[in-house]
Amino acid sequence: MFAQKTVPVFAATIAAFALAAPGYAQTMVSSTEAGFSYPLPAGWSAQTVPQSEYTVALVATRGGFTPNINVVREAFVGTVDAYFKASKKAFGQVPTARIVSETRFTTKSGVRGWKMVYTNTM
Repeated sequence: MFAQKTVPVFAATIAAFALAAPGYAQTMVSSTEAGFSYPLPAGWSAQTVPQSEYTVALVATRGGFTPNINVVREAFVGTVDAYFKASKKAFGQVPTARIVSETRFTTKSGVRGWKMVYTNTM
């Protein structure tokens, strides 16, 4: 059994508004300090916004909503799997949210994580 400790968890939130699967450009959005990177979808732009600690990926506003990819840092006591389970439960309590996909991934350095894509009407 592993001892639990407080670890920083980087939760990437992908807020989509009926998006088709985009192609990917060669541009990467990254933070050396936080240790993450992801490919910028084709047609999207990377921007610094005051509400986010890290660069945010944005695409044109549609129907009053701006689809975005943003990364947040949250303290959590537990495993990545427990964090994912709690996040999934929280999204399940939002009546307009729909989980599109959930997939397991492994980083280049061997750390395992979860990617959850969801849509939400605001």
